[in-house]
Amino acid sequence: MNFARLRQLAVELLHFGWIGALNTLATFGLFHLLLFVMGYGWSYTLSFLAGIPFSFVLNSHITFRRKVEWRRMPAFALVQGLSFVLGLLILAGLVEYAGMGPRPASFIQLAMTTPIGFFFARTVLASQRKTA
Repeated sequence: MNFARLRQLAVELLHFGWIGALNTLATFGLFHLLLFVMGYGWSYTLSFLAGIPFSFVLNSHITFRRKVEWRRMPAFALVQGLSFVLGLLILAGLVEYAGMGPRPASFIQLAMTTPIGFFFARTVLASQRKTA
């Protein structure tokens, strides 16, 4: 892997991180609000689903500098679904088996699933044509 390729990957990862942070603020806020009216499983599910279109558009356009191609949305949603299942399993394990509260557990779950999410998103979105 040459320097230019490594630099591109580092820039993509940085953009993915910023967009992820923005998306996380929004979905974490929603998750914590929903905890007042429902359990952590439903709160996590609904807040996660709300972040998929936001993440799809911004990561397509900004992170990977690709045209937003809505035909790729199902594949993106599928890999996000895999990330979701992994995140929910980690969250449930930390809450149910490690005895953590859902709020601190959600931060650990996020740190564990972010690198996997980048790989999944890059696999689906970076194979598109670059925007002009």
